[in-house]
Amino acid sequence: MKKVLIGIGILLLLGLGYVVYSLSRGSKDAEEAGKENNPIFHSVPEGGTCRPGEGDCAVGLTCGDSDLCVKP
Repeated sequence: MKKVLIGIGILLLLGLGYVVYSLSRGSKDAEEAGKENNPIFHSVPEGGTCRPGEGDCAVGLTCGDSDLCVKP
């Protein structure tokens, strides 16, 4: 009986490990897809041309009215 419980415990741990791996891989895939859809993801410097709402501007900058990355 003890061996059966140990076997079930091992199977549960393996299943849990697979679920955790799948979830982490899913988030990485989503991030890669986002970068693929927007190849200049967060890389346009201040004064560079951007697309409103796409997150093109470098961190700390926003896409202004004239479609240029500016400080907020």
